[in-house]
Amino acid sequence: MITIVGAGITGLVTAAYLKKSGFSVQLFDSREQAGGNIRSFQKGRYLLELGPNSLVLNDELYNFLEEWGLDDHILQADPKAKFRFILKKGKYRKLPTGPISLLTSRTLSFKAKGALIKERNLPPQFVNGDSIDAFFRKRLGDEWTDYVVYPFISGVFAGDPRQLLIEKAFPRILKLEEEHSSLIRGMMANRKSQNHRGTISFSGGIQQMTNRLGHYLRNELFLDHPLLAIREGKDKKWGLQFKQKEIETDWLVLCIPSYQAGRLIREFYSETSIALNQVEYPPVSMVYSAYKRKAVKHKLNGFGALHNHKEKSFALGSIFNSSVFPDRCPEDEVLLTTFVGGAMYPERAKLENEELCIKVNEELSKLLGIREKPVMQHVQRWPRAIPQYTEGFLASDEQKSSLEDKGIFLSGNWTGGISVPDSIKSGQELAKKLMSLKDLPGR
Repeated sequence: MITIVGAGITGLVTAAYLKKSGFSVQLFDSREQAGGNIRSFQKGRYLLELGPNSLVLNDELYNFLEEWGLDDHILQADPKAKFRFILKKGKYRKLPTGPISLLTSRTLSFKAKGALIKERNLPPQFVNGDSIDAFFRKRLGDEWTDYVVYPFISGVFAGDPRQLLIEKAFPRILKLEEEHSSLIRGMMANRKSQNHRGTISFSGGIQQMTNRLGHYLRNELFLDHPLLAIREGKDKKWGLQFKQKEIETDWLVLCIPSYQAGRLIREFYSETSIALNQVEYPPVSMVYSAYKRKAVKHKLNGFGALHNHKEKSFALGSIFNSSVFPDRCPEDEVLLTTFVGGAMYPERAKLENEELCIKVNEELSKLLGIREKPVMQHVQRWPRAIPQYTEGFLASDEQKSSLEDKGIFLSGNWTGGISVPDSIKSGQELAKKLMSLKDLPGR
């Protein structure tokens, strides 16, 4: 028997592929619904994504969705939402989307544009241990780093570019530098060959995907089953003490945050436990705000807007939800999701709901020209949100494979990439690895 703990997207995918291949599997989760941090919440007339807001579709993800009968439910983002905004000198400015718009854009200075030309002739700059901040300052200079890279990192990791390691957070970027001796040449070559099909969600929200996998595993899925402890069982089995019962298993898969896995294995593998607990998960609070469309001066003609450490802003940025997927709120309203906190401003995420809502509304009103109070606000807190690929992550990355000889496998968004497609791939690869083991229990 293979037992998986953690019914987030990685655990669901791992279990689904094992079951599909005929293996005996059971999946446990402490929560009352599967999906982990993927949650689509209907609040009256508003569909709120409490976790990931959208997915970037490529061929691999499409094949996965087609395999599980989700391709007919794909909801493409509105083409008008392709633009991104950054905050510069107190105003939202549109980022260039190509060479022509870059040349004519006033968002970046002539010096910054010249840095792109110089970058093509720079030798490789990466040094082992480089942070994202250090790497991009060497290749693109200060303006690109401060006003493009920092906002991007806020949007993806809610992280601090001075602490995140470039080789762990964005290994593909280093590969571009290595293969093309230039990020710009590499990105242009990659753009020609990439298979991106745009930004998507589903008609019922992203949770529709995890619901489908959960339904397929309905006989193997045990919800509201927190794992309290692991003990050594008989015949090289592992004993698992859940709140409701105790079981024994041949192979144990932990698709849970690193700090939870560290707590569970502490009694047997203290060194690995210490390493797993070094992965940082900063707090993030998400504030959802709906306004009457007529009360908002900004056109909201983009995916959203991101902030940086140079501007005196409160939030990390906002997604223009109703511009991306118009069916998320009433036609005469707009819906925004604003992110607060992260690695650089963790104390802001811990403010009381009322103060969070007031501060977010004040900033949105100033930046978007909003003249009325919100008709709806909602707060979602993630006390430990996105894992950070900092130096603390290195020890956990080295240690996790040491458990596999003992029959314990670790996976999740802290091991193979934080995005949903990355987590799906991690689940697929883990299932293949488990199925390839010679002494895995038979079909």
